[in-house]
Amino acid sequence: MSIEVFDREGNSTFLVDPTVETPLMCSGTIDYLPSSSGAPRATIQVFNLPSILAAPLFAMRKQVLNDEGQVEYLDDTKMVRIGFGYRDENDGELSTIFVGRVARAFTTRQDATTYVTKIYAYQLGDLFTSAVSTARFEAGTSIYDCIDGLFELSTVSGIQYTTPESLKNYFIDSDISFYGKTLDCVNSLLRRVDYMIVTTPRGVNFVPMKPTDADLDCVILGSYDDDGRVVARSGLIGFPKIDSDGIRFTTLINPRITLFSFVWLPNTVLIDNRDGFVPSNQFGASYDPAGLYRVVKMTTKFDSHSGDCNTEYVAVSAATGSQYYK
Repeated sequence: MSIEVFDREGNSTFLVDPTVETPLMCSGTIDYLPSSSGAPRATIQVFNLPSILAAPLFAMRKQVLNDEGQVEYLDDTKMVRIGFGYRDENDGELSTIFVGRVARAFTTRQDATTYVTKIYAYQLGDLFTSAVSTARFEAGTSIYDCIDGLFELSTVSGIQYTTPESLKNYFIDSDISFYGKTLDCVNSLLRRVDYMIVTTPRGVNFVPMKPTDADLDCVILGSYDDDGRVVARSGLIGFPKIDSDGIRFTTLINPRITLFSFVWLPNTVLIDNRDGFVPSNQFGASYDPAGLYRVVKMTTKFDSHSGDCNTEYVAVSAATGSQYYK
């Protein structure tokens, strides 16, 4: 794994560098919640980071001299990037699982010999939320081409996305003009075809509202051997459980599983903890006949030294109404 702190000028410092032996011990969590609960946030703990490094690293303002020789204070907000991967997968390359703006950082004394620097950061959304598009499309243009046009004409370039091929089969029935935030414009088109978008550190994901859509990308987690033990390659840790909030399960860190994405779990391995609870699709705490579930909450835990790294999820039946998780 890697943890990198950087600024807008391109200066960066690695708290955890995968290419060298890192003396610093770092641990933390990343919480991904529905959009109504705020942006994804990371909490990072760095043990015994020398104060001479911590102070300038997390200073929110810096002093500069202007042309008149006077001192000015400029915003020097830092960003943090967390990467993760496994040596036997993806050629050992790291995948970015979080990019965020540092909101607060401070150092406390844990005991006589241990100092802990805590870093709080929120997922960086400026790249997406500040993008604006102005465009006009004629009747008969496919939804696919409209979305590509909105991203191409956006004021922010470099947004990574892959438009689902199935959207080539849907067309607008009248001329339409757009002016506004790029993601809002795209979402207004996607609502017509039961899709939505989810922003991740790697770009924009298109998620079908209906699991029967042709572009459904599902992570299969229910791989077991003849003795009922989970196959390590699936990444699933232990047995999933179902309670009043939905399906709870834990996996190794898997960048493919994002908020609102689908996973497949065989219902036969679910442990039922719904004591006295009447199952209802309204709450999502019911079995899906096809074993298809949508992730609605996730928390990633990482530790640079112990190697205890995993993600805990809450998922609901794929048939659950969208008002539950939007």
